[in-house]
Amino acid sequence: TKEKEEEMKYLREQYEEQMADSRAKLVDTFKSDMQEMKAEWEGAFMRLKDESEVTKRALSNELAMSNEAKIDMERRLSELHAEYKSKLDAERIKCHDMVEELKRSK
Repeated sequence: TKEKEEEMKYLREQYEEQMADSRAKLVDTFKSDMQEMKAEWEGAFMRLKDESEVTKRALSNELAMSNEAKIDMERRLSELHAEYKSKLDAERIKCHDMVEELKRSK
């Protein structure tokens, strides 16, 4: 039985060594996988961040162009309003003069 005990002890030690090796390999694999996933996530994050910056700049440019167009439209509207008011005032004066002339001719 002493031989069996020694054999059992030997087998137990071998089993524990194999389990320790397996655990170490699993931990190394897990760490490696985590590092790889981290690198992939960081890469994806940076790509999205870069795309976001490009989109932000494009939208900013579009907003600036829209603001310029709005200012130009407001300026032209103001000019048209002034032109219309000027013509309307001229027509009023003309009508008033015609009415006055009509009154004088009676």
